[in-house]
Amino acid sequence: MVAAISREPSIERPSVLILSDGHGEDWVGAQIALALQSLLPVEILALPLVGEGELYSQRKLPVWGGQWLPSGGFTFKHWPAFWQDLTGGLLSHGWRSIMGSLARAKQVDMVLAVGDVLPLALAGMTTRPYIFMGCTKSDYYSPGRSCYFWPERALMRRPHCLHTFTRDKATAEHLQELGVQASFLGNPMMDGLAVDGAAQPLPPCTVGLLPGSRPGETQANFLCLLACVRRMQPYSEQPMQFMAALAPGLPLSSFVEPALQAGWEWQEPYLVQGTTRVWLRCGAFSEVLRSSHLFLAMAGTATEQAVGLGRPVVTIPGQGPQFTLRFAQLQCQLLGESVLLCGSPDEAARRAWQVLHQPEQLARIRVNGQIRMGHPGAATGIARYVQKALNRSGSE
Repeated sequence: MVAAISREPSIERPSVLILSDGHGEDWVGAQIALALQSLLPVEILALPLVGEGELYSQRKLPVWGGQWLPSGGFTFKHWPAFWQDLTGGLLSHGWRSIMGSLARAKQVDMVLAVGDVLPLALAGMTTRPYIFMGCTKSDYYSPGRSCYFWPERALMRRPHCLHTFTRDKATAEHLQELGVQASFLGNPMMDGLAVDGAAQPLPPCTVGLLPGSRPGETQANFLCLLACVRRMQPYSEQPMQFMAALAPGLPLSSFVEPALQAGWEWQEPYLVQGTTRVWLRCGAFSEVLRSSHLFLAMAGTATEQAVGLGRPVVTIPGQGPQFTLRFAQLQCQLLGESVLLCGSPDEAARRAWQVLHQPEQLARIRVNGQIRMGHPGAATGIARYVQKALNRSGSE
């Protein structure tokens, strides 16, 4: 568990508490925080409800609380995960998160809730003004009705809720029809990638591997993706280039050792089997995104970001707790034709090779990625709204 920071918010600067509940949510919260710091002197305090907040710490943003639950945050989506978390400190962690957010909220000028109903509800329990960035739900999941249920919309309509920002235009428009002050400014998941989404990778053909970020699950996913790689190379007369984007903080050996048992050789920094080489890249996600023509993926946020950059993603369901068949199906519903869901490594290899040689389909996928994931710049837009709200409250 991350130790509580000793520095209290300064009375001379406005202060903002960020509540977020997952890896992707931490990314979004961090991008908004950095954008806000570029606009005005402000005290930021991040309270990650799932995980230890590494994405905040890497950007030198103060973190309070934080704890890895065994499921990685999928407590209520998977019964085995619920039991793991229950025995791993779920109740005590949940209570600390609730009491901690309420206590810290008394010391700040504003709360930014990022994610779904949990941070939204905690923000609603405070007496402070709050803004909600709903980055996990979309009306693409529920055509014809709002993805937000009435209790969530009630929290968005509370007087202390200044505004709601959504991850896509359709969701914002539907919320507006239901009486919620909502806007779509783009998707903050597309900020901070340091990648030109319009630029396409240069030859040779490069395939990126995205196994996810949750300890335990990501190593199992990686082995499955390696099985896809083995079946993909024979389709090409020339050696293809493969790069795996591995989450920082996870031991490289936890990926290499299972691969050795599966018949690969380790020639640092590559896993090698015959003429096929897979370059293992730790903490180099942006570089893998920039360089890859296509992705083999079993991930959540990383898949969405790849789609937003206009790349095709071939995916295969795993054992979870996150990346199950149901999760993959919902991801296809959210991201449309940019994601090709396959049932086996053989099918994944075949469809990956096919889409790489379909120019018209690739063109549609680039356009679809822009529609489904939006454009970068949302973090700055949301930060500007927070800045104006802080200025208004400071002048009252």
